[in-house]
Amino acid sequence: MTICQKLNQSNQAGAKQTSMERFMEEKPYFLPSMPMYESAKTEWLRVDKYSTIQVDI
Repeated sequence: MTICQKLNQSNQAGAKQTSMERFMEEKPYFLPSMPMYESAKTEWLRVDKYSTIQVDI
């Protein structure tokens, strides 16, 4: 077991449940995961003989 798993399965000071038990209890109330989205616009541009490109803003 990894160290994190061992810590999650042990009772913390002052708590009646382990971290993993608390996580499983709260999991149904989590928000759904965000959908995938594109954060950039990809374009294929040409470079002219002066090594410059034009970008529309």
